[in-house]
Amino acid sequence: MTIERISALERLGFVWDSHGEAWMERFNELSEYSLKYGSCNVLSSYNSPCGRQLSSWIKCQRRQYRMYNEGGPSTMTHERISKLESIGFEWELKMCRDTTSPRSTPSSFGSLDDSVL
Repeated sequence: MTIERISALERLGFVWDSHGEAWMERFNELSEYSLKYGSCNVLSSYNSPCGRQLSSWIKCQRRQYRMYNEGGPSTMTHERISKLESIGFEWELKMCRDTTSPRSTPSSFGSLDDSVL
């Protein structure tokens, strides 16, 4: 491809790395959520302003992180880890049990429909 064509595409806003761009869009949604709610712990029922279920993306990031740490194939990178940690992302959630409840369900999570991811 010629330099002129590359320049023309870039002037039109062509995205060369669509996967990276999509990742940054979800990251920005999570960052906005964190600013609004004070945490990156997104309820599974939450949909972003764009209508996307952010919790699915978060679950994928945690899975990719595990695979990255185990040395397997992963889309996770050191840069992505740093970006997520910079906004307070937690790789593993610790379940708090309500010992006063007869069923000892996670008190901070509410119903199963509102589980935190």
